Amino acid sequence: MFTQFGNDPFSWNLGEEGGEDGSGNPGANIVGSAIGVWLALNGYKQTVATIATVFNLPPAMIREAVEADYWLLLSPEEGADDDATFVESEGM
Repeated sequence: MFTQFGNDPFSWNLGEEGGEDGSGNPGANIVGSAIGVWLALNGYKQTVATIATVFNLPPAMIREAVEADYWLLLSPEEGADDDATFVESEGM
């Protein structure tokens, strides 16, 4: 399990190119894309808490990955706890 995202949001940050940090930690957009695929296979609307459990990540990282992804959104955007905040895919 990783506890932070790598520096390049679109990379695994393995250190192959100059901007990567060599941590091997995926970027926020990589995780956001994975969440989007998982949502497509599991009903397009799941809670932050459920996704955090499935991906074995803290809910704050799920929220960050969703906010980084172009196609995902949180509903409601603010104020609700992780069991009451849903991650949805735009247009689905």
